[in-house]
Amino acid sequence: MKIKSRFKDYYDYVAHAYGGGDERVTYVREPLPDNLTSVTLPDFADLPTPRLSGARAYTKHLVINGRVYTVIAPIDPVTLVAGPYRLFHQDNFDDDDVINLSVQYHWRPNESWSSLKWERYFGQENATALALSKAIKQPVFLVDSYHKNWTSKSTHFEINPHIPVLREYGINHYIQPEQLYQEIAYFMSNKMVDSPDLVVHNNMTDKEKIVQHGFDLKQSFRHRK
Repeated sequence: MKIKSRFKDYYDYVAHAYGGGDERVTYVREPLPDNLTSVTLPDFADLPTPRLSGARAYTKHLVINGRVYTVIAPIDPVTLVAGPYRLFHQDNFDDDDVINLSVQYHWRPNESWSSLKWERYFGQENATALALSKAIKQPVFLVDSYHKNWTSKSTHFEINPHIPVLREYGINHYIQPEQLYQEIAYFMSNKMVDSPDLVVHNNMTDKEKIVQHGFDLKQSFRHRK
């Protein structure tokens, strides 16, 4: 995979390990044109969003290869200024933070913060995210907001025009550069488009398919201790 970009990210160097990258796959990390920053899907759709009590934080969704990582910027109750966006993960939010945000489950107001399932908001595969990737032809992007239109029974998404720098969100602590580079290349070639290879029904897992295409998956997700 060849990367064309005006900025650097933590996995870019991996291309040199493959002799400069496969020119058959080019990842262009340029700002999205205006016609791709607003996307409407013809159905009700959801992204994993924690239910917050009151205006205590801003929420966005970082999408990487069809997986969703919820990011939250808490609002200071005194200055009313939002802090930087952070991955909604136990490494970044302790119990006191979650209590202050008054996080609850959607549609389950009687369940408290203590029963929060963090994995819901961290790297889960999501059909909506995959549909958006196909619509804007990008494996990595940031959803600023979305809302449902009950009249047309559709969902409208506002996509940030700038491709996010994953290191700034700390993704490098969870996905090794070699793994991310390989998964982006595979996702663009096989999942982001309707590839004839995927029309054939088989029982192979995604990891087996990646290995079949010549990649090495010895490295996996690595969480900080």
